[in-house]
Amino acid sequence: EISEVRLNLDTGSRMLTQSIERGIVSQMLAGAQSETLRDFDISALLPDGSRKVLASVRGNYQKLVVAKFDAVKVAGLSIECIATNGDEKASVFEVRAYK
Repeated sequence: EISEVRLNLDTGSRMLTQSIERGIVSQMLAGAQSETLRDFDISALLPDGSRKVLASVRGNYQKLVVAKFDAVKVAGLSIECIATNGDEKASVFEVRAYK
């Protein structure tokens, strides 16, 4: 039985630094990182074999996404990736589920 899912998403593997040097600043991507999941659904596989959408996330740009919902018994979880912030690929580094 779970009521919260936390996702740790890819927000870029570029070196992050604060600098005023023009060469570095010109290479920095301001705003949402392109490989970060923007739109996705978190679904549960229920014990009876049916599926239920637990959370629909739209417009995300953050590394840590916390989805809270009414407690539900699950047999499994899935993440349906709908869109990134521009890249062809995205990565989910970690999925945690809590009661």
